[in-house]
Amino acid sequence: MAALIKKREAKENKEKEKPRYKGPAPPCSRVNIWPEHRWDSVDRSIGVEQRRFARIANKKAVQELAYTWSIEDT
Repeated sequence: MAALIKKREAKENKEKEKPRYKGPAPPCSRVNIWPEHRWDSVDRSIGVEQRRFARIANKKAVQELAYTWSIEDT
């Protein structure tokens, strides 16, 4: 009986949670915000963020390559 009462109290005290997106993982965004639950998983952007992330990754790769080249023993 005590378990039933605890279960009922927990259900009554539980705040309603907002619905969350349950589809495949969305692409990265600059603000790390997940899409809302009504999103149909179609990326309708013009590609600015994708180019930005590609540029950042390329810059980091070049820096790592330059560093490894500079410390390389001959």
